Amino acid sequence: MAEIKEFTGYHGTSKENAAKIIESKFLPSENHDDWLGYGVYFFIEGISCPIKNAKEWAINQAWNKQNRTHKYSHYSIVKTIVNVSEERLLDLTTSIGLEGFNKVRDHIITTYNNFFLKGRESIDDDRKICNMVISLMNVDVLINNLYIKNKIQRTKKINSNIPNVTVMLVANHKECIDASSISEVETGEIK
Repeated sequence: MAEIKEFTGYHGTSKENAAKIIESKFLPSENHDDWLGYGVYFFIEGISCPIKNAKEWAINQAWNKQNRTHKYSHYSIVKTIVNVSEERLLDLTTSIGLEGFNKVRDHIITTYNNFFLKGRESIDDDRKICNMVISLMNVDVLINNLYIKNKIQRTKKINSNIPNVTVMLVANHKECIDASSISEVETGEIK
């Protein structure tokens, strides 16, 4: 029997969304530019502080570029426990996880030509590939180190390929997220 791995995840959002999450549980993200595919995203222990990352994310997401104002005035950080069978975990922070992912990605790219035609929106590539990898490899949780801009990096329009956060995508949120563990651990005003 496979070992069960437990992770503590931190999710940054608005105070209003945090209340909805606590009351009704997490809903998966299904945006075209999701980094690791469709699911629920958390910051976890890894290469930086997950609570600080969740706070930064929530504050940055409050900013509305078009109106040059905040969409919400208070952020919240929601904490939860995620349990996943070791055989349904794909950890891209390890060489074994990355080797497996790369083999399946190569297979996908050579087999599914219709997903990678010229003129496509390439921002969707990672999401499409991760969704297929998750399906083909029967993955419930995917972990990866990513680069996410903080406020200063956004202001200066810095781009980098050097990771600064560890992110966990929970693709099978109904099975893996311990609903009884969902709690708000920090809230504050956005200034």
